[in-house]
Amino acid sequence: MYGDTHVEPALLFDPGRGQQPPADALDLYFHAPLSLSLIGDAFAFNDMNRELDQLLDLYAGLARNVVTLVQRQGGYVSVGPRNRSDPARLEITGMAHNAVPGESTMRLHLHVYVGRTAAALNTGARHPVVRDRIARAADRAWRDYLGWLEDETAQVLGFVWAPLPGHTSGDREVVEPPMAEHIAGHEFGVCPGDFGPREQVMADAQWRAGVEKSARFIAAERQRRTG
Repeated sequence: MYGDTHVEPALLFDPGRGQQPPADALDLYFHAPLSLSLIGDAFAFNDMNRELDQLLDLYAGLARNVVTLVQRQGGYVSVGPRNRSDPARLEITGMAHNAVPGESTMRLHLHVYVGRTAAALNTGARHPVVRDRIARAADRAWRDYLGWLEDETAQVLGFVWAPLPGHTSGDREVVEPPMAEHIAGHEFGVCPGDFGPREQVMADAQWRAGVEKSARFIAAERQRRTG
């Protein structure tokens, strides 16, 4: 029933108390658009501490939104020999980072750690989480995350976002301040996290595949029409 998973998730671990995620935890990985990270880097380089704090606080707040959405969309466990999906209270910890090993400039990203087992809401018994639902929740959360990023930075910091020339409409970057023009040559990189490698689920994987498929179709159609 709709809303059955709309509960507060449990905390998987508390990094503030020196705790770590279980070795088998899933790491849902959300990177930020490169232009946003480069703006943060420029704030830090130019000692624009107020603006940098606003950006980092805003970004950390998005981690809480993503955790809530993953619980609501992916909060199920696999029960019984037929692997019935029952609503569950997931165990999740979200962390915002601003650096990736090997990258010299800022790289904003989120790690959303999800435990491999959870308590069914109807019985309290622990069962394995439904990994496919977690992956689909990450895909849905990715789309909302991009929207939240754009809306919040526009409201709080006055940023203007737009698609870049030669890119699909889904690839939006910050064009005011004019940082998008500087992203060429920069890579996202991937952060393994503070606790050693865990199985990572790239939140943008399905979205990116869809964007690339659309781009190929548009290119093929343009070629067909122009010969």
